[in-house]
Amino acid sequence: MVQYLKDSDFEIRASLGIVKDYYATDPENIVDRPSDYNMFLEMYTSDPVLSSAIDTTVDVGGGTKFHFEGKNKAAIKKLDDLFVNTLDFDIVLRNLIYCMIIYGDAYLEVRYIDGAPSELHSLEPTEMKIRYDKHGEILGFVQESLAYPDQKVYFTPDEVIHFSLKNIGSRVYSYEPFKPIMREYITKKYANHYMSSIFANFPPRLLYTMKTASKEQTKNFIEILKKAKRSPNKDLVGWGDIEMQQAGVFDFSKGLVDILNYLRSEILMITKVPPIWMGIPDNSNRSNSEAQIRSFETRVKSILNKIASAINKKLLPIIGHSVKSAKFVFEPFTLTEEKSSLDNAKVLKDIGLDDDTIIEYIRSKGVNLRVEASIKEVENTNIFKENNTTEGNSNRGADSNSEGRKTILDANGVSAAGKKKTEEKDAKLRTALPSTAQFW
Repeated sequence: MVQYLKDSDFEIRASLGIVKDYYATDPENIVDRPSDYNMFLEMYTSDPVLSSAIDTTVDVGGGTKFHFEGKNKAAIKKLDDLFVNTLDFDIVLRNLIYCMIIYGDAYLEVRYIDGAPSELHSLEPTEMKIRYDKHGEILGFVQESLAYPDQKVYFTPDEVIHFSLKNIGSRVYSYEPFKPIMREYITKKYANHYMSSIFANFPPRLLYTMKTASKEQTKNFIEILKKAKRSPNKDLVGWGDIEMQQAGVFDFSKGLVDILNYLRSEILMITKVPPIWMGIPDNSNRSNSEAQIRSFETRVKSILNKIASAINKKLLPIIGHSVKSAKFVFEPFTLTEEKSSLDNAKVLKDIGLDDDTIIEYIRSKGVNLRVEASIKEVENTNIFKENNTTEGNSNRGADSNSEGRKTILDANGVSAAGKKKTEEKDAKLRTALPSTAQFW
């Protein structure tokens, strides 16, 4: 099926105002990156806490399933097959999340074979630059590799999709996610180096003070001590009054550990990953752990929403599809989130909303439904009907037929016949028992 796209299907936006950090110094409108991205990459690869937190975020976000929704069944089937089997988007997704979290910007190249999209490649953000005018309209992209400084690779706006994590104001480049913790990272790096120098230069030692020994005895004791160093099982022999002290041991309890814990918490704060997930219990308990998990889930959903938005507004029109016929959505990445969406749908049904609105709400939350899905009324299988109760009592033991109830129960749930049988049994029991005098 051939689709004809209009200009309105493409996400082309440009402001009348001048964007932030625009400097018309290059005739090709190549604007440099605002920061050195290699520093951010070093932060991720060098700090174990930051690296583990980012890996956890990518594992959660990158493992989220996705699908297409819309009224065009043929387009949905084609796009599902294209993204899963041809473009391997599940693998590309992890790379995109890494780049967005570390650098703030990610670049996805679209390759074509015979006019059809065949491959997706994540370009290196540390080498990419954006070409745009003073109004923020994207003119293209340029890759400047350190290995080939004289060779620039130019991309058109239709060949690269730009993903931005932190958009504030009119700036085209994203604001750097790691920039707020650069000072903490450098301080922690110096602290770790300081600790390494302590362990290297101040190993634990024993100081022997021989107060009354002669010069000859001191000399002999030193020789014995040297032999004992070579043979740890050899005993030591001394003369006179000998005092032994431990030297070279640094007291880490005087603030250094607290400083390291503070720096660690500052670095971990920006990732939103719960400390308990990193093996750091701190003051975690059930109440604040749940709040931390919700904050982390919100963070992951925000990243996935930005990726889905860029795919729908930029990638789909490029590969010949309109968002009106098919829309890319992420499914809920937790069972709790999916259950919450279904519970909310039930509430909407109870207050009287129509089925189409409820199905649209469920799909908007990422729950994967068939195109033909509809809501059906569930038959009430409760055997205790409203007409089987008398003044709020169930009368569960009564007989009934199509003509109505045969047996009528009182407020205690007992029929007249049943009450009579009980009285007869009690009378027989009293007759069979001996008198009270016979017991004594």
